[in-house]
Amino acid sequence: MPEIHWTPGIALTFLLYVCAAVASWRLVEIIRRSVGPAGSRERSIWLIEAVTLFALAVSTAINGPALATETLRAMAMDDGWYVLRGGAQGRVIALALGAFTIAAAVGVYWSRSAAPAASLALLVTMLLITFIVVRAISLHAIDRIVFMRVAGVTISTIVEAAGIAVILILALWRTAKIRHR
Repeated sequence: MPEIHWTPGIALTFLLYVCAAVASWRLVEIIRRSVGPAGSRERSIWLIEAVTLFALAVSTAINGPALATETLRAMAMDDGWYVLRGGAQGRVIALALGAFTIAAAVGVYWSRSAAPAASLALLVTMLLITFIVVRAISLHAIDRIVFMRVAGVTISTIVEAAGIAVILILALWRTAKIRHR
């Protein structure tokens, strides 16, 4: 079982998730008070954002993706198909990308009546989850890219932190826009 080892990148990612979750949660109440029933779809989106981002913060804190990867690796070794994992990993990545495509289309359609910031935040969250799943599946070709370092920080951390920052900025921007009506 992988140990939980907090690096500055993991700490930053965790803090960004918590800040984005709190900003999303606060926005739910602001929309309820300011927009009323007309904002129910947008309120639902930001609530989904808050819960999802909090769950991702917890996952980051306990190193969830690495735990899942280690568990699946142990199962593959025990069942004797670890040597053939490349094909299975490729298929699962293809399934994850297909699921993202379908979820994104459904999400964009479902959120069409909400503010653009909410729709974009929903899409970015789906991209983040897809990225995390693909990274956890751990094809070595993908690992070489996402674990490269730029100024001491992995590409993986940069991509994940950028996605979370976009969601946080969208939540703060939407909050400011509602308050300054």
